Amino acid sequence: MRVSRREALLQMGAASALCASGAGASTPTVLITGVDRYRVLEPVFEGVRVILAKRGESYTPAYLQGLSGAAFRVAGPCGCAPTCAGAMGPEALARLLGYEVTQLSFEGRDVDLEKRLGEVLPQVKEELRQGRPVLVFHAFTTAEFDVVCGFDEDAKRLYGRGSYAGTGKDYAEAPEDRMIRCTEICPPIGAVLIGRKTGKLDARRAEVAALKEAVRFARSSSKTYPYPGLHCYDLWLSIWQASDPAPKPDFARDGYGGGIYASTSHAAAEFLREIAPSYPTAAQSLKDAAFHFDAQSQALGKLTRHLFPKAGTQPRQSGDARARTVELLGTARAAYEAGIQGIELALVAI
Repeated sequence: MRVSRREALLQMGAASALCASGAGASTPTVLITGVDRYRVLEPVFEGVRVILAKRGESYTPAYLQGLSGAAFRVAGPCGCAPTCAGAMGPEALARLLGYEVTQLSFEGRDVDLEKRLGEVLPQVKEELRQGRPVLVFHAFTTAEFDVVCGFDEDAKRLYGRGSYAGTGKDYAEAPEDRMIRCTEICPPIGAVLIGRKTGKLDARRAEVAALKEAVRFARSSSKTYPYPGLHCYDLWLSIWQASDPAPKPDFARDGYGGGIYASTSHAAAEFLREIAPSYPTAAQSLKDAAFHFDAQSQALGKLTRHLFPKAGTQPRQSGDARARTVELLGTARAAYEAGIQGIELALVAI
């Protein structure tokens, strides 16, 4: 029975944690196996956790969502905001956790992307040969950071994980030059190499900073894109309450964006419960806030299922969608604000 190259790679990978084939170093095939899948539907920071889990770190998905700030952010409202409205970048999170970081960027004026790709790919592949997965933007998903776990030199393909790609037993796969083929969506960004661990996380300092940033962002009065926190919810509601033009379900805004925030706000609740025992005077406020972030998650989850009941089908029509959408967005906004108020009370106690 003939098998595809991908199937052959996966079969080889089942035998050991790092597999290489080829008589010489010029045409190796490498696949790092046993790399965890994404546990949070989030485009920037979950990949850092996946990579560090392979390196032996035991951080929970919710904990790194909390430290990064992604757990507490609602912005836009649009499909781009979950990626571009972060409190930090993935490289900053890795440094916060004590790791050396090398950024391989495609950004800059007049960059020759093909030439730069020829410089970046060998460095990515060398990391993989050393058994270290790499964070690469737009490797498998659309304009998100993905985890590259292997490559096939002959087929010029990469293998790995993404927030909605390679989430099962098998890895996702894509052409190795895909990372520079997103120019119609956004500029190519590049890769992040996570190197040696040379420092240590100051957990209390990072946790309190994340809580303070959650409050600052939620209550920001910024009137520029990406509109933050409560201001985002107010704009989102105004879109659905408008009569001219009549609102229509938008997958990037209501489906993709809403789905990510449903996932990350559930992580917010888990993060708050996880850290509560470390702050006895604030524990009850943190647990109360967690309750509200879970309620936000549930409302946003219902919203995406209401507007897009079946994958690949047309969304509900505006007349059917409007009243229920406004109700669910109002519920999510109220829960988000109540969660932020709980964090404010916790900070006072801390």
